[in-house]
Amino acid sequence: MPGVDDQTEALPAPAEHVAPGAPAASLIGRTLGKFKVAELLGRGGSGEVYRAEQPQLGRSAVIKVLHRETTAARSRSANKIERFLREAKLASRLDHPYAAHVYAFGAETDGLLWIAMEHVRGATLDEIVARRGAMPPAVFGPLFARICEVVHTAHELGIVHRDIKGSNVMVIERAGQLLPKLLDFGIAKGLDGGATPGGGVDHVDPALTGQGSTLGSPHYMAPEQWEAPAGVDGRADIYALGVLAYRCVAGYLPFRGIERAGLAQAHLTMPPPPLPDHVAMPVAEAIARAMAKAREARWPDALAFGEAVRTATGDGRPAHEAVPIFDPA
Repeated sequence: MPGVDDQTEALPAPAEHVAPGAPAASLIGRTLGKFKVAELLGRGGSGEVYRAEQPQLGRSAVIKVLHRETTAARSRSANKIERFLREAKLASRLDHPYAAHVYAFGAETDGLLWIAMEHVRGATLDEIVARRGAMPPAVFGPLFARICEVVHTAHELGIVHRDIKGSNVMVIERAGQLLPKLLDFGIAKGLDGGATPGGGVDHVDPALTGQGSTLGSPHYMAPEQWEAPAGVDGRADIYALGVLAYRCVAGYLPFRGIERAGLAQAHLTMPPPPLPDHVAMPVAEAIARAMAKAREARWPDALAFGEAVRTATGDGRPAHEAVPIFDPA
């Protein structure tokens, strides 16, 4: 089945990192579906992330699991289990070359729930910008347009990501081009009303969000995510794409050095600070429209935003986009 048994995802950035070889739970060596668990990679509030191998295909995968102690407490965790499975089903619907793909998911007889995803090897946009600074237009334009393409495809399927940010975009190099992989639909929401309830700002546990609070990462959250998180739609993703574009072309986030409460006010009431002089005016205008406070004033869809950026950066289709983004190992 396309999107379920032939696909890719990396370790969600917010998870607590665990050094390779660190003591892990008894899942090491266990087989889940067609995957053999090999190594604990990270741990969140209610789940863990492992590296696994699929021997039949000789490929590596990342497996996210729900803590079994949470699963055992059925009376308290039924909603979390439902949301975990909803995440897997939503993510498996998105079959796109610029999205981290879901290979398989399942529920074991002992109550363990798991999702196997593509193991993306590359660097995050956050890492690239931190290492290299503002991205040159010839690199930024085509890369960002591709990110917008996958977001648009998700929206067409009725999926809102709700946590687009630099650490959720991996970048890989192929044939002289920089290609994105959008990660972590762990707090995705179906546009058809199948909402994943909110919880956990800057979500420590992306797969298992609690109910009744804001959802997302504060530096990227649209005004409506702060005021009425249950009613967000794809336009919140367009706002987050605007913040992401700002970071890429400026080298820093629009609202810096502000505490969480201040970030809410900034996103609700303050215009983004002017971009540096080196950013072309059409690019700055495209980003400003994406970050409009009123969602009706934003780009009509992610594809339109991406095309505007591509055009503003000079079409952005050079024969070879790659500059030395990645340092040699």
